[in-house]
Amino acid sequence: MPICEDLLQAEGQLDAGVVTPAVAPFSALGERLGEINSGAELVSAADVGLRLCRKLHDNGRSFDALPIARAFMGCASRFGDTAIFIKASAATGILSSDSGDFAGALEFHGRALAMAKESDNNVSIGQALLNVGNTFSDAGHFDIAVRSYLQSLDTNVGRHGGQYYRYSAMTNLAKNLLNLKDVEGGLEYAGQAMAELQLGNGDIRAISQICLHQNFVRLLIASGRHSDAEYHARRALELAMADGGKRCMIVASTSRAVLDMARGNFDIALTRLENALEESRTNGSSLGDTLAYVIRAEELAGQPEKAVLRLRELSSLVHERTVRNALRHLSLGQLSADICRAPTALEFTEARLRAQFAAPAMPETWPTLSRLAVGNGLQADASGSHGLRVGALTRLLAQAYGYGPIDALEVGLAAQLHDIGLAAGHDNLLARHADSTRLAGHAHAQHCEAGAKILSDDSTLRISMARDIARYHHCWWNGNGYPVGVVGTAIPIHARMCAITDLYDSLLTDCPGASTYSMNDALQYLERVAGTQLDPALTHCFTNAIRSEAYNEGLAFETDSGLDCFYQLIEALTNGRSLV
Repeated sequence: MPICEDLLQAEGQLDAGVVTPAVAPFSALGERLGEINSGAELVSAADVGLRLCRKLHDNGRSFDALPIARAFMGCASRFGDTAIFIKASAATGILSSDSGDFAGALEFHGRALAMAKESDNNVSIGQALLNVGNTFSDAGHFDIAVRSYLQSLDTNVGRHGGQYYRYSAMTNLAKNLLNLKDVEGGLEYAGQAMAELQLGNGDIRAISQICLHQNFVRLLIASGRHSDAEYHARRALELAMADGGKRCMIVASTSRAVLDMARGNFDIALTRLENALEESRTNGSSLGDTLAYVIRAEELAGQPEKAVLRLRELSSLVHERTVRNALRHLSLGQLSADICRAPTALEFTEARLRAQFAAPAMPETWPTLSRLAVGNGLQADASGSHGLRVGALTRLLAQAYGYGPIDALEVGLAAQLHDIGLAAGHDNLLARHADSTRLAGHAHAQHCEAGAKILSDDSTLRISMARDIARYHHCWWNGNGYPVGVVGTAIPIHARMCAITDLYDSLLTDCPGASTYSMNDALQYLERVAGTQLDPALTHCFTNAIRSEAYNEGLAFETDSGLDCFYQLIEALTNGRSLV
C-alpha cells in the first residue's frame, strides 16, 4: 500500500477515535517514509503526514507522532526540499516540547530557524522564534519566552503572510506576561491579538481564538474588571459550541469557571470544572491545565484535602510524563539534556495545602455507603467481602508506593466502595472473571456510572476518591476498558491502584478454576497484562509488596492453591500487622 494511503488510513482511525498503539504503529509509518523515491511523492505525503502529526498532538499523543515528523525531516533533507524541512523541524520541535524534551525541542526549532534565515523567509523566521518562545514557556521560563515572542513580532511586523504567527505571538505574550504578574502589559498584547484577529486575513483555529478569550478573562479578573471578563467568557463558550471540539469546550468551560470563582460562585465553578476534568481524561493535552484549575478552585473553596487529591494526580502525571518520555526520547537518540519541569513547585503547593487540613474524620454517610456497597456486591461475591479485601490490598499498594499511613488508609477505605454500583440492573450479569474483556461493555458502563452517581456528594476527600475509583477502575492503561479512551496517567491514580488489586482478588477468589492459581501465579498474570491493562509502575510496586508481605507472614507463596494463603494475608493486612 502506498505510504500516502497508510497515512490517510491512520488519520481516519484517529478521527474515528479507534486508534491505539496496536492499531496504528506510528513508528512503522515513520520507517515507511524512507520508501519515498521522488520529491513529488514527498510533497503529497507531507501534506497528509504533518496534518496527522498535528491531530495526534491535539489528542495528547505527541510522542506517537514524533517518528513521523522526524522521518519527514530526513526525507526533506534527502530531496533538498527546504520548505518541508522547515515544517517538519518545527513539527518535531513542537512534539518534543509537548512530550517533555525541551532541550531537543530547542534543537529542532534552531534547525528550522537556521534554514529559514538561509532562505530569507521572514514568516518562517517568525514562526521558528514563536516556537522557541512556546518551548521556554512550556519549561516555565516565562521571561525568556517573552523575549522570543517579541523577536518574532519584530521579524514579522508588516510582512505579508505572517498574520497567524503575529496573532499567536501576541496571544502567548499576554499569557506569559500574566504569569509574570504584568497585567497591564498582558492586556495590551491581548488587545493587539484581538485587533489582528479582526483583520480576518488568516486561518486562525477556533481553539486559538478561545485561548485568547481565556487570557482576557484571567487578565481582566486580575485587574478587577469582572463585568468586562463576562463578555470574553461568553464569547469563548459560543466559539466552542460552534466548533463542537472537546478541547474547545474544555478551555471554554474552565474560562467560565475562573469567572465564577472570582465572583464567589464556588459550587457552580467546581461543577463546571469537574465536568471539564472528566472530559479532559480523554484529551491528554488538556488534563494538566484542567487539574491545575481544579486544584486552585478547591483551595479557594476551602477544600484543601480535595485539592491535595488532585495535586497528587497532577504530580503523578508530571512525574510519569518526565520519566517515561525521557527514557523514550533516549531510545530515539534525541534527548540532549535533562531540562524537565521539576515537581518541586507541586511539592511546595502540597505543603501549603496540607497546612490547611483539618483532622481526618469519617464522613457522616460512610456507614450507610459501606453497607450499600456490601449489599450491592453480594450478587457478584457471595461472601460480601470483596470490597474489604480490595480495600486492604489497595491500602498496602498505596503505602508501598510512598503514601503515608493515614493517606494510604484513606485510599484503602475509598477502594472498598469501588463496586457500589453493581446493583444497577445487572441481574447477576456481573459474574466476575479474571479477563475483564469477557464482561459486557455496557455492564461496565452501568455499574461504574451508577457508582459515581451514588457517590456524587463528594464533599470529603474519601468520598471524592471513592467516586473516581468507582467510575474509572475498569479503565485500561492502553485506553481500552471503560470509559474508552481514558488512557495512562489520565486515569486517576487511585483508580489505577484499585484496578490492580481488584483483578488480583478476582484471580484468586472469583474466577472459574481459581483453585489452580497460587498467589505467585496471580502476580505473574498481573505482570503479563502490565502496560496494556494495568499501570506498569504500580503493578511492579504491588507485586513486590505482596511478595514481601507474604514472606514476612511466613506464607507458602507458591503452593498449588493460593486461596488459603491469600486469606491469611488479608487477615494480616486487616489486623494491621503488615502495615505498621
